[in-house]
Amino acid sequence: MKALITGAEGQDGYYLALELKSLGFEIHGSTISMAALPEGRSQMFTVHELDVTDTKAVDALLIELLPDVLFHLAGISSVAFAQDNRELTFDVNVGGLQNILSSIKNHSPHTHLVNACSVEIFAPSEVIQNENSPLGGVNVYAESKQAGFLVVQDARADGLSASNAILSNHESPLRSDNFVTGKIAKGVAEISQGTRQEIVMGNLDVERDWSAAGDIVHGMVLLAQKRINDDVILASGTTTKLKDLVRLAFAAVGIENWQDYVVTDPALVRTEGRVRRLDVSKASRVLDWKASTTPEVWIAEMVHAHLG
Repeated sequence: MKALITGAEGQDGYYLALELKSLGFEIHGSTISMAALPEGRSQMFTVHELDVTDTKAVDALLIELLPDVLFHLAGISSVAFAQDNRELTFDVNVGGLQNILSSIKNHSPHTHLVNACSVEIFAPSEVIQNENSPLGGVNVYAESKQAGFLVVQDARADGLSASNAILSNHESPLRSDNFVTGKIAKGVAEISQGTRQEIVMGNLDVERDWSAAGDIVHGMVLLAQKRINDDVILASGTTTKLKDLVRLAFAAVGIENWQDYVVTDPALVRTEGRVRRLDVSKASRVLDWKASTTPEVWIAEMVHAHLG
């Protein structure tokens, strides 16, 4: 079996490559440029430079590889960057996906696509959300992922084999400190080593559905193996407050009085909408899958990764 991972330079590309290797796949990964590829990643799969907005380049790669499965991760994922670059975000997140699907249809129709989507496609709601909940992204990033979600549904109606993996927040030691979980993990590690005095945070009552990246990626692999022609939410189904993640991170290094090391900066406090609660029963039913790694475990792994 042959797999192609677009956007393989990111966190999920790493965990996908690990699992696919254990399953005996021939793995190919694309990246926008070799400079974007983290050290050591090129030893995990055959690397191809690819701009998914380049139709001819996408066609050439699909014709060359004819992959059995294609995990489409390539895209703009920064909400802030997307907000300031609407046209580029839609070109990459929607146009790039359209190029992939068109190339599969024309050159590799046996390929099953797993599209990395986001729970941010759903409109804010007070009720638990499932795969059929009303759409309504509230920022440019979410709008682009929503458009891609619909593109995949249209492709399925046209006969292609494709899954929308609707992903919630998922974390790992590969998270940079540009992400709040990475910021917490790095800060706690440095405090435990005596090289930092405090962590500056925003609203500690923020509540999210967080999972371990490895669990989420395993769900994506199952979507490909079972060739699920459907939309499936991959999330933990439970929410955790940010202050509880902070507490668990400090507990991982034996610090109980975590409040003494956390400072709230009003400038970082943003108005939060409704807490997004997710129904993950479909993933359990069609994939026999659940996110099994607890926040206590994955945040500790992130902290310890900074300790060496």
